[in-house]
Formats: sequence, C-alpha cells, structure tokens
Amino acid sequence: MNILKQNEKNIKGVLTGFDRIVINGFSRQLNNCRQFLFYMIQNNCDLVNFNVFALEHTNSLCNHIDNIIKENNIPYKFLNSSKTSKNEVARKLYEENPVDEGLVCAIASMEVCDTMTVKGNKQTQKLEVTRRSTKCKHYYLYMIDKDFGWMYLKIQTWFPFNIQIYLNGREYICKQLDKENIHYERYNNCLIDIDDIEKAQEISDHLHNMNLERKFDGIVSKYNNLLPRFEKHLGHGYFWTVFECEYATDIMFKTREHLENIFPSLVEKAFFT
Repeated sequence: MNILKQNEKNIKGVLTGFDRIVINGFSRQLNNCRQFLFYMIQNNCDLVNFNVFALEHTNSLCNHIDNIIKENNIPYKFLNSSKTSKNEVARKLYEENPVDEGLVCAIASMEVCDTMTVKGNKQTQKLEVTRRSTKCKHYYLYMIDKDFGWMYLKIQTWFPFNIQIYLNGREYICKQLDKENIHYERYNNCLIDIDDIEKAQEISDHLHNMNLERKFDGIVSKYNNLLPRFEKHLGHGYFWTVFECEYATDIMFKTREHLENIFPSLVEKAFFT
C-alpha cells in the first residue's frame, strides 16, 4: 500500500530527513594499549605511577567543566542512579531556567564504561596496560546550539575520555526555519504544518552534506581542556562514528479527518506486517 499515492489529494506535504542521531567520539590512540603506553612514555610516566597520572588528568577535566558550570551560572544536578532519564531532568531544569542559546544545564552520574588502566600480569609478574570495565563519573552538558537546537555532550572523566554527542535532525530544521522566519507547527518531534515545505526539505537535505566533524571538534574543544595535550603527543583529536541514527518521514494531511479515515487500516497493516 503506497500511502502517498493513494491519499495524494488529502496530503499537503511530505518532509524526509534525519531524526535522532547519536555520535560517539574517541581517540583511537588512547583506546589502544600499545599507543596508550606510548602516551604515558611521552609524559614521562612509569606504569607504577599510573593512578597519580590518571587522577591528574581526571581532576583537571572535572575542574575545568565545574568552572564552566559556575561561570555560566547554569543548574547542576548529580544523579544517584544512572537509570534516571537525563533528558527529563534536563527539560525540567530548562523550564525552570529557560535560555535562548548556550548551555542549559549540567548533569552528572556514575556510569559503567570501558577504561584504560595498569595492572599486574600474573604470568609475566609485570605491570601492563590493559582495558577494564568499571564505573566513573560522566558529565552531560545540555545546550541549545545556534544550528542544532537542543543537544547534549556526554564526556567520560577517566581514560580514554570517550565522548558522545546527541542531536536531532528535526531540531536542526526548526532552528533553521526560525532563522528564515518560516512559520511551522510542531507536535513533539513531528512537524505537522510548514508554510514553505520545499524550503524545509532543502534545509533537511543540507544536513547530509554538512562538515559535522568540524562542528563536533569545535564543541569538544570548549569543554575538554585535555584535548590540546592529546593532540600534542598523539597528533590527533577525536575520531567520530555514528552510534545510532534515525531517518524519518513526516506526512502532513490537510485535515485531521483525512488521517482518521485511514488510521485504523494503517495500524492494522503495521501490526500484522
């Protein structure tokens, strides 16, 4: 069943584009045991002194982010449970302290993650660099970006200091429509009416060709003060990969009744197939 063709006379517009996107950022060198050892050697750190070395990095990062929170006077909340919805907490803090652009709030919690460490090898009786799964503090920095609207940066505060960035394609479209003074109606994460649908589609398509790496590098450079140190000794910053990505189609009917007439059959079709 082709919904668009069968209901063409009742549809006023269609918009396709990226929806929810989660990007992971990591240093390939710091995630590799041999190259991580090289980084320690470059910093004159013996394996036996790893904990002091690692804590110095962690404390430097945490102090830097804490200072940004204080300087921007934004709400900060530490969650005792990592299962608590950060987005719901952030939205509530935003409602209490609305901003037009910039940092909205900061949330932190202890979460399970892969880390780099040094421990003894029972067979060789020597210390060695290895990976392990443990818990460490993570910051979630929620912000309203001038291009992408509502988004967040998540940063791990222990080696290898992995990063995650969340953004939303629909947020991006709305932000650009606002700049163009094009009226639209939005219901949750769905655009249900746009005065200039062709322009909205053009904006959505532009996201396909944007240099997102440069954008992400710029965001991270503000909040990770360790980045210049990594680039100096390793020659590279973060490598960006797509972790999760959704691509959505919004079909805008001329009236609610037109959709209600076919909605039961759509649900039935979706359920059984």
